[in-house]
Amino acid sequence: MKSILIVSYRFPPMLTAESIQTGRCAKYLDKQGWNVSVLTASKYLTIGKKDDSLVDIIPKSIKINRSLSIESKIYKFYSKRLQPFALTAVPDDKHVWSMTSIRLGKKLLKKNSFNVICSRSSPPRSHIVALELAKHSGIPWVACFSDPWSNCPLAKDMGPKFRNAQIELEKLVVKQATFLVFTTKNVMDMVLEQHIEDNGKSLLNKSFVIPNSFDPELIICQKKNLKNKTNNKVKIIHAGNFYGARQPTYFLKAWSSLLASAPSLKNEVEITFVGDIDANVKKLISSLNLRDTVKFTGIVPYFESLSYLAEADALLIIDAPLELPSPFLPSKLVEYMAFRKPIFALTPKKGITADVLSKYGGCVSSPNDVKEISINFKKFIIMLSNQDNFQINFDDFINEYRADIVNKKLSDILDKIIKYSN
Repeated sequence: MKSILIVSYRFPPMLTAESIQTGRCAKYLDKQGWNVSVLTASKYLTIGKKDDSLVDIIPKSIKINRSLSIESKIYKFYSKRLQPFALTAVPDDKHVWSMTSIRLGKKLLKKNSFNVICSRSSPPRSHIVALELAKHSGIPWVACFSDPWSNCPLAKDMGPKFRNAQIELEKLVVKQATFLVFTTKNVMDMVLEQHIEDNGKSLLNKSFVIPNSFDPELIICQKKNLKNKTNNKVKIIHAGNFYGARQPTYFLKAWSSLLASAPSLKNEVEITFVGDIDANVKKLISSLNLRDTVKFTGIVPYFESLSYLAEADALLIIDAPLELPSPFLPSKLVEYMAFRKPIFALTPKKGITADVLSKYGGCVSSPNDVKEISINFKKFIIMLSNQDNFQINFDDFINEYRADIVNKKLSDILDKIIKYSN
């Protein structure tokens, strides 16, 4: 039986997109006949919300190995203070985890006959651990990138010295990995452009694009358990946390402007944010007098968030404004489309999300243009009165992003690695 070691800091019960995608990858590789072991972080010594129900969807046959990770707010503070002085030693707050994972990983390599190692980021520390394990064992290794690394457009606080250190670490990974996998061609181009002069076509020849996926089994389950609507308002849902430059500020101002010109919408539309919202955003909702039309749930368990999506009339995406074309294809968009609901997206018009929505159907506005958002959102609400107004190619999308299909592509690449290494 083929055996794989997946190295990923993020794994259930961590309540993050990367954790969910990694768990999904492990689940469907297991379904496709792989003997799956996972090397990840300890359950409750990490920062961030946890959702124990996520562990329930991981097959019992998958062996989960957790190594110590003690990052806390205090450790994060000190790791940032140390970065200018120990760039390669402390590139992030996952340093302790990387050391304990390398130690545990070597023990796992000694006890098991793995055919291949697969690392997933973010965070990039997963790749550093896999790099050390691959060098130690000689086992072929595929590095999977969900986001850009050293030149990530959202990492504006990365100083030049720290960025240079990250570039060097990234160079080691892309050079040493047997194969490279990226969620979009845009992410692939951003990562490889840093190193293509050193390695030429060899990097392109070992690089593949495999997108994020949705789990069809979970979508079917949610649709079976739909509740009846409690009122006649159009329910528009945004699922996911806000952080950094990705905030709902422009949307809320646009919605306030729209209500001022069309006050009847106050009784017709209800917008719910499912996930974490900054206190300043809550203050903005109050100051704009939007409490009657804008609700927020706070962080909820993953399956509860899927219930909100299933019961929605339409779904909302809000991305960060970017000067460069956006390389990101959020896993949230993939799950949105699986529910076959109309989508209104605030996203850079040059970027992968806008391209996908243009291809399959959806409404796009610039994320920082209040007037444009207000005009387009009004049109979107009018269109919602008749679902036939939306020509969305759901079937084509679903066939491209189903977890069983997506991870079959990954399984084929892993088979190719094993074939080449024998």
